[in-house]
Amino acid sequence: MDFDIAAAGGDLRVLIWQQVLAVRWQPIPTFDGLTRFRTIQSRHIRSLAGKKAVIISYSNASGNDLHFDPGSRDLVAAVMNDAKTHTMGMAQVIAGDGFGAASVRSVLSGIQLSVRPDYPVKLFRDAQSAFRWLEDILDEAGCSELAPALDEMLTELEHIESRTN
Repeated sequence: MDFDIAAAGGDLRVLIWQQVLAVRWQPIPTFDGLTRFRTIQSRHIRSLAGKKAVIISYSNASGNDLHFDPGSRDLVAAVMNDAKTHTMGMAQVIAGDGFGAASVRSVLSGIQLSVRPDYPVKLFRDAQSAFRWLEDILDEAGCSELAPALDEMLTELEHIESRTN
């Protein structure tokens, strides 16, 4: 598959393919990264001309010294609000064990509750569980042809920075 590389450096890597928007944070979203992602997401949603997007967000939150930058929590909520009415589903994968990963999942869960998105959104500990959940959403929406891209996009996100630098 031929993915569009929307961001490939620093803490943010983003791939787009048709209605799928895949993002990888290094290690978790920062304020600057979220600001860049919000612009990318808005541009992608506009380009879909009424079709709904599916979003997968991946962070590896291994370690105990993880915290959100000032303003990042509000910006995560804004990104989720921006996606209202334009999204089939959003999977947020927070890989990792220990206090750091648990605290990141806890913060994101609280943001989800406060935003009350009109699309399904769920937190996961691993990408495979997220893929299965998103595949069901894509099937229900009549977009099952997009499902094979999910795993391939996440794998590709691991390699794009080295190819673009």
